Amino acid sequence: MNARNILLASAALALAGIGLAPVLVILAKSLLFEGPAGLSYYQRMWESNRVWILLGHSAAVSGLTTLLTLAAGLMPLVFAQRAD
Repeated sequence: MNARNILLASAALALAGIGLAPVLVILAKSLLFEGPAGLSYYQRMWESNRVWILLGHSAAVSGLTTLLTLAAGLMPLVFAQRAD
């Protein structure tokens, strides 16, 4: 590995750590919490049909957003190729 690869890998690890650390802390605190928001809450949540409906809606919105973004980005590329 050269210096550039080491720098890029360390930057990626730092960004991943910065992004994942708060999520992992929140998850750990919610799992260790005794009360209405403990493990039983997650069990009831995943057994609920509402969660799967909302997850399906989120997947549909993200898929449509991706397709529209790809289409919007592809059009200028096609026009630029035809201009040559």
